[in-house]
Amino acid sequence: MNATFGEARRHLERDADGRLLSFFHGENSNVVLRAKELAVRRPHGQVLRTGTQLVPDESALTSTVWMGGVFHSMLTQGHVSINRCLSTVRSYLGMFRSQGLRIFIEVDGTWQLLDQPSAFEMEPDACRWIYRHAGGRVDVRSRAHSQPHAFGLEFEDARWIVSAYDLKNVVVIGSLIDIDEADTDGNRRLSGLCGNRRTEREMQGDVRNGNGGH
Repeated sequence: MNATFGEARRHLERDADGRLLSFFHGENSNVVLRAKELAVRRPHGQVLRTGTQLVPDESALTSTVWMGGVFHSMLTQGHVSINRCLSTVRSYLGMFRSQGLRIFIEVDGTWQLLDQPSAFEMEPDACRWIYRHAGGRVDVRSRAHSQPHAFGLEFEDARWIVSAYDLKNVVVIGSLIDIDEADTDGNRRLSGLCGNRRTEREMQGDVRNGNGGH
């Protein structure tokens, strides 16, 4: 914990048994631990927005991220009711694992879905999911950029434990209903072998007609 977030923490939240649930650190970072996510009814999430305007901007992109392994969802340009290009998560209970941008990783020949992390860090323009496991640690970070308007997705495996990854998402066309079938042509997949410590994908481009670049 100290190696990741440092020792200077404030506004510590604990449960009745004294177990740490959440805290703030640095200039503007809020960290929620797995114990709190499992204890509350509504999941933790954040809306990321590109650009620096204080008023609505038609060219700005927005994306909703969730602590439970949803690294982008309801990605829109301009007004959020139109111009969508990623599906919306419709259940707080995690009943639909295919909605939004999800990541599968292969460790020791077994594929696993990145779901609830050990810790979830929120900043105004980025969120980080920290997954600790017996072999090491995997970090995923979603970030909102301003020039140009784009969202970044970073994957970091410090000990090279992950041999491959698979990104899965459901594409929507403008304001049409989400494509929920798991094997339809509307699904977009990005996968590859993890030969580097960090893999970054950026989603940007003109989404006025439901077209998004990766």
